[in-house]
Amino acid sequence: MGKWGRATLTAALFLAAVPAGLAEELDSPAFTASFGARYWLSSGRTSWNHDATSAWALYGNPTSVLTYDDLTGHSGELFFDVTHETSWFVKGYVGLGGISAGSLDDEDYYTGQVKFSDTFSRVSGGSLRYASFDLGHDVYEDVDRGLKVRAFLGYHYWNENVPAYGIQCNPDDVAGFFCGAPGSIPVPFSTKVITNDASWHSVRLGIGAEANLAERWSISGEAAFIPYASLANRDSHHLRSDLGPTPNIRHNGTGIGVQLEAFVNYSVTPMWTVGLGARYWHLSATGDTRFGPGFAAAYPLNDFTSERYGLLLQTKLRF
Repeated sequence: MGKWGRATLTAALFLAAVPAGLAEELDSPAFTASFGARYWLSSGRTSWNHDATSAWALYGNPTSVLTYDDLTGHSGELFFDVTHETSWFVKGYVGLGGISAGSLDDEDYYTGQVKFSDTFSRVSGGSLRYASFDLGHDVYEDVDRGLKVRAFLGYHYWNENVPAYGIQCNPDDVAGFFCGAPGSIPVPFSTKVITNDASWHSVRLGIGAEANLAERWSISGEAAFIPYASLANRDSHHLRSDLGPTPNIRHNGTGIGVQLEAFVNYSVTPMWTVGLGARYWHLSATGDTRFGPGFAAAYPLNDFTSERYGLLLQTKLRF
């Protein structure tokens, strides 16, 4: 018997001596993992308003209301999910993309909410960045039905940089005294007038689930409550030299929110799955507003809200 024959016989005798349960444990990996990529086609909305009546009693509350609407986003992301045999897992994703279109409506008010300015600007050439990392535990699993329920705690980062171009006058309550006749364009749409850069850092508390529907078909999803979110917004009014260098308006605040997503999945092979899903994010904060130069006086930030929602396509490999 040669050396390979002796090695084969030794291995066979060893495996025969190992109890069946222990042999299964030796064959099963300590970790299971999945990795994949997604494309997110989304629309977003960012709005904020503040109260500057402490600076001048003739201002209204809210004094200014800025609404960035229909913010079309295209982003790609990479994601992962690694689970230990103890049912503890870590998961997350990192996304990067652009904001190709949208609009800005900028409204200003005197006391009694007399609107003394209302302007429209076009949004293009913005950016979208986000990331999420969660640690959790599978709290229930039914292998026969393919059902799994998991709970997690995590961190989320979300940044949108939104530039707006041009000024078109909308109807107001002072007959266009400050801006001009409705429809007039005092600043061409080729000129950048405002850039809004909002960053959120959030804590996530969530629950997720997945279940088989039929052969090769499954559904999955998660819901996360945001009990704490920190906002840092930097607003650059490029034509306001009186406010100093950009960014010349700063917002800081804290708030809460919610994040939801769900997928319908199809297993092309046991290791390869594709899916179609939907996602919704909503964060809202209150805090303070400071104007440059100096940023000395702080005015109440009544509300700062960011929303983003849309459809996702994903492909995933399991190991």
